[in-house]
Amino acid sequence: MPIDHDLDGDRRSHTDLDAELAAMRLQMAHLRSENSRLMKLLELTQTESRPPGPVQTGMFEAAPGMVHSRSSPEQKLAFYAALFAARRDVHAVRWENARSGRSGWMPAVRGGWRKGLSSSERDYLPLTPTVLTAHLSGESEVGLYPLLDGDRCSWLAADFDGPVAMLDALSYVKAARAVAAPTALEVSRSGAGAHVWLFFTSPIAASLARQIGTGLLREAIALRGRMSLASYDRLFPSQDVLQIGGLGNLIAAPLQGRNPATPETPLLAIATGSYIGEGFDCPALDTLFLTMPIAFKGRLVQYVGRVLRPYPGKTTAEVHDYHDIATGVLASSLPKRAPGYTSLGFPDPRSQIK
Repeated sequence: MPIDHDLDGDRRSHTDLDAELAAMRLQMAHLRSENSRLMKLLELTQTESRPPGPVQTGMFEAAPGMVHSRSSPEQKLAFYAALFAARRDVHAVRWENARSGRSGWMPAVRGGWRKGLSSSERDYLPLTPTVLTAHLSGESEVGLYPLLDGDRCSWLAADFDGPVAMLDALSYVKAARAVAAPTALEVSRSGAGAHVWLFFTSPIAASLARQIGTGLLREAIALRGRMSLASYDRLFPSQDVLQIGGLGNLIAAPLQGRNPATPETPLLAIATGSYIGEGFDCPALDTLFLTMPIAFKGRLVQYVGRVLRPYPGKTTAEVHDYHDIATGVLASSLPKRAPGYTSLGFPDPRSQIK
């Protein structure tokens, strides 16, 4: 049976492909232009804007590997323990005296802490998966001792406190990103400070880690354009070498389960749209700042939906949107996303412009 070859169909197919290719090239040009604009807006260099390199991703390829929302609790716990690796033979616990209002940290000791005993006489309790689970679930508060055998550490934490702590910490993160150093930003327990965690793929000498941290501080100072980082407190580990029988300085383990729910501790999440837009679940959030223009109504509904979820004690939800009639991309995108606000029960933002 003869098969007809449709030359007109081939020509139409080539025409369609040419049109599709032209559209893709136009879209790529638009994305390159948008990337360039955002880099200037964020004052990022080409080095700072590069995607993570193999050094950063290496720590996630090693055991226990990547985790996600469907990973088992055991896998998530193993990932946490590997990322924030500290001494396993001892940990600290936080204590509070309700009568005096005092609080602090002490090593966890079998039978309780008693003054007057030497370190050799104390039976320190190890840092176990059970201890970490209790910390992450909010049943207890655990402190980590970062100095390992051989005066090495798996991470370095920079502590910032005070009114400008977050700005200084963000400058530190930016300085780390410029040299492809993997970092994580955490609001401290008090809510008035921040910790920046710098991770290494394997333990390194604490002296070297602290030199790296000090170098990043110098870079952060240059980025802030100030003579000093007023909020900077110290680095953890705080020593290059551990004294015989000593434990070194401790730092509160991150992600303590009870802290985000306490009224005095604000929760700050800084994330890209692709991260917070899908699969992100933190119902305690009640305020959203949109720091880049959105035109697609569906994406806006997705982002805003993160602060509309019910949570104990939560009564309102706020969205801070930015509009500038003098900037073309901002002026043109607002009318496109405005219906998304009204569909969620918010007033039309165009009516709020003065």
